[in-house]
Amino acid sequence: MFNILKSTLPDYKIKHLVLLVAASVFVLTCITEFLFWGFFKIGVKDIFIFIIGYTIIAIACTSFFICFFSTLFKNRWNFGRFFIFAFTVITTDWICNSIFCYNYTNYYNESLLKNFERLFITTYAIGIVPVVGFYFFLRYKRLHIFLKEKEEQNQKLAFRFLKETSEQKPVTLCGVSGKESLTLFPQELIYLESTGNYVRINYTFEEKVLQKTFRTTLSKMEESLNEYPFLSRCHRAFIVNLFRIEEMNGSKIRLESVNADIPVSKTYKADFQSRVNSINPSPLI
Repeated sequence: MFNILKSTLPDYKIKHLVLLVAASVFVLTCITEFLFWGFFKIGVKDIFIFIIGYTIIAIACTSFFICFFSTLFKNRWNFGRFFIFAFTVITTDWICNSIFCYNYTNYYNESLLKNFERLFITTYAIGIVPVVGFYFFLRYKRLHIFLKEKEEQNQKLAFRFLKETSEQKPVTLCGVSGKESLTLFPQELIYLESTGNYVRINYTFEEKVLQKTFRTTLSKMEESLNEYPFLSRCHRAFIVNLFRIEEMNGSKIRLESVNADIPVSKTYKADFQSRVNSINPSPLI
């Protein structure tokens, strides 16, 4: 159970999630209203106020909290964080709906507390449906994506090992947990960048620039790549492929295939310059 909560979600854009949740709440609210039409005996104007008001509340709460939690979690979503987000949205919807109902759709002149009590079950019943549906949808998509990635990875590895030579052997990089890994030829690496407790690997495959992020340190990655002198550390946060250097200007270098300047710090500059000279005798710095 805890492993499921910690597992990451597929990489969906924020707007898709907002539209999905907001549309689900909107549709369910409309259905609920029409189901209770005969009981409330209210007019078209009241129906319009009811639907528009509750829909605006749902969209506003969902949009605000998805931006808030995306910033808080730094867009690193998993199922546990998604349920925290969903619970917060539904609870806020309940509070806002109760206040809205008390002020604009209070047909029975009930107290605010009574409105809170009456809408508690209704709001959670409506809100839990899209949450549960979206949860199972994400589980299915995550499994589908995982199987597809593994299939593609197996095909790529099979192709690589067919062309493997004694001079060219693949290396496997992995994070601290060891659950995720990346197998590639060292020559395919462009650069590695340390970002907090993570290392982002930039590499090429079939003329495409790809990225993979692991929870680990750059020093551990450096140890794994120690036998390849053309992969050199130029900064405490960067390891670069010397064969990928296009231009060097003072304390910065530019690599092919990526639009970014990589810094060269004074601490690593001497060793880095020595390795560059051993590969390319012409002065670049």
